[in-house]
Amino acid sequence: PSLFGTLVAFHPGVAAYAVGSTGSRQLQAETRQLALVLNHLAEQALMKQQTVRWVYDTETRQCQTEVWTLKQEWQPMPAKRPYHCQFKAIRDLVVQPEGQAAPDEDLPDSATALYFLPSGDYTPFVIAVNGNQQDRWQLLGDGLNTLKVESTP
Repeated sequence: PSLFGTLVAFHPGVAAYAVGSTGSRQLQAETRQLALVLNHLAEQALMKQQTVRWVYDTETRQCQTEVWTLKQEWQPMPAKRPYHCQFKAIRDLVVQPEGQAAPDEDLPDSATALYFLPSGDYTPFVIAVNGNQQDRWQLLGDGLNTLKVESTP
């Protein structure tokens, strides 16, 4: 075979590998970004001595961050740079809190909340993060420590 034929045969495989790895890197980066945001919320709750709630709605694919006020109600958390769930690589988030007694009555059935307390504790959880292909990641929060980001098979 000629060198040209070898390059043409090799080129599509390289292109597919490059596209796949770019998507995988993007998914990993977005997963790590989400972990940073949730770690930041835990720190904010502790530093400002407030209860903070992060809500993700699977139907709208939107998240919101709220703070429990002295008026005994949830209000959007004031932030210089609010965080929105606008992902390119993440196609699906499955938020699974552990040990939550009952769903919040003020939230739709499609929404799940994680709580970050002034004590530094937070709702233990697992968040499954899925991309376009077979790429999967998960965020693990044990309720006390910094979140872990892991690749899953």
